[in-house]
Amino acid sequence: MLPQIYDEPFGDSSSIPTYLVSKLAVKSVKVALSADGGDEQFCGYTRYWMVKKINRIISHLSFFARPFELISPEHAFKIYSFFKPILPKWTNFRDKYMKFINVLKAENLFDCYDISNKYFLPQEFRQLGLKKWIEKNQVDMREITLDPLTFMMFYDMKTYLPDDILVKVDRATMSVSLEGREPFLDHRIVEFTCKLPPQMKYRDGVSKYLLRKILYKYIPPKLIERPKMGFGVPIYEWFKRELRPLYEEYLNKSRINREGIFNPETVDKLLKDYFDGKGVNHYKLWLIFIFEMWYEKWMH
Repeated sequence: MLPQIYDEPFGDSSSIPTYLVSKLAVKSVKVALSADGGDEQFCGYTRYWMVKKINRIISHLSFFARPFELISPEHAFKIYSFFKPILPKWTNFRDKYMKFINVLKAENLFDCYDISNKYFLPQEFRQLGLKKWIEKNQVDMREITLDPLTFMMFYDMKTYLPDDILVKVDRATMSVSLEGREPFLDHRIVEFTCKLPPQMKYRDGVSKYLLRKILYKYIPPKLIERPKMGFGVPIYEWFKRELRPLYEEYLNKSRINREGIFNPETVDKLLKDYFDGKGVNHYKLWLIFIFEMWYEKWMH
């Protein structure tokens, strides 16, 4: 279904609930409003202020990168497993560990934010056998002088918003003949928010500050002051259990080897480590799986 709707290897798993919600909505309405763009314009993503804090801290800790590099992700995972009862429960510890080392080596906020948002690091692309990978996004953010929060919001407005969020919503709604509309992306609103100082968007630990002030006039605070929730689905659990045969079918070593796109040894190790619970980021396998389904649909 997803390769048919998106017509490209589109890897955002929230496309599944987006499609289902659209399918439900079209039974009652022909036009639906979405709030996409609100997070990017009003500092709504938790990662904005978290990365800002992390970057400020690691700017004084870069000398720790080399000692951590001497500890392999596999060995680090064994250490983590030993102390796991008293540590946070991470299903993707090895990926977090690798990102941590790369973030320690980040030269600036751009690199820190870029690394934090990647599923595959450059060295992992090489291990997959992809000789040509995109080191940076098409927007050269190094030439733009902005405060940290505005910088990250602008970065997402130029990349994540048009290349992921809007693609996801547009194709999911169109697939069921639902007209989706994005009022936050009216050019007059975007022009206005781009002129606002960052303290009008994030203040004293409160995100979307200005929007909240407006909403308080019309909506009870208890409906607003709730933890931010994504639009995700339990990919990790699904493919560990009832959907496991799909991964075994599309990601098996002989199939990957026959197609000659990815390194079969690397994919096979990722798959085995995932099934064995060895700290693999399950979205890596999801992205390869989506590509394989697309490839089967359109390239065979």
